[in-house]
Order: sequence, then structure tokens, then C-alpha cells
Amino acid sequence: MVTKTDMSEADLDARHAEKMRKKKAARDKIMATKTIEKGLLIVHTGKGKGKSTAGFGMIFRSLVMDTKLLLFSS
Repeated sequence: MVTKTDMSEADLDARHAEKMRKKKAARDKIMATKTIEKGLLIVHTGKGKGKSTAGFGMIFRSLVMDTKLLLFSS
């Protein structure tokens, strides 16, 4: 029986690449069936710091990805 320790670095890289290719093919097959776009609501709550920072971080990421965004703050 061949174990991972018996394999060369190139063999391990090739094995990993093949596994990732299979995973990508499976993901692509699933994503091909997805046609409905759904919204996402994220609410940051709680005492203390970090809520605004997290919200503004999401704003900047959505601007980079060119997605729709709506922000409410109270």
C-alpha cells in the first residue's frame, strides 16, 4: 500500500490538483443549476465596539464587487 510519505512532492501536487479539479467540476455542475438570485440580510447587534467597523468593511467589499447594498444605522 502506498502512503503519502512514500509519494514524491510532484506526485502529491498532482494528486492534490486532480482532487481540486474534481471538486471544481462538482461545484460548477451545482452552480449551473442556480438561476435565482437571493438577497442577504446581515444584522450586527450587541454592546461594545465593532458593529460599525464590520458594517463599513462590508460596504467597501460590496463596492469592490459591484453589488447592491443598503445600509441602515441608528
